[in-house]
Amino acid sequence: MKAVNEVTLSGNLVRDFKTCESNFGSFLANRIAYNKPYQDAQGNWQSHAHYFEVQIRAENLQQIIREQSMLKGDFVEIDGALRSREDGSVFINVARIALVARSKKNQEPTAEVNGDAVEATPNAAA
Repeated sequence: MKAVNEVTLSGNLVRDFKTCESNFGSFLANRIAYNKPYQDAQGNWQSHAHYFEVQIRAENLQQIIREQSMLKGDFVEIDGALRSREDGSVFINVARIALVARSKKNQEPTAEVNGDAVEATPNAAA
């Protein structure tokens, strides 16, 4: 049986991208959120928010994101493959980032960023 390791993560940007520093250099950071609807025991519809941290490390991708002004509220889609680290944490090795839809305040055309320098990890605290 052929193993397939493909992941698509989509949701809204929680904030504008911000620049952060680490021992390995600078990166752009953000969170992606999506709401999952479900029915509770009484039959009422509820919604639970899920958050994923995203770090973009490649300078050329950072420049493209700045030029495209990906901002809070924009709906984005990230495609990639799951990878694991020695400490057991999991991240997405991204092959594509697409700006799918603008929020009402951001009415510019959509854009797509290609590369493999993005990580997205679940945020357990959210």
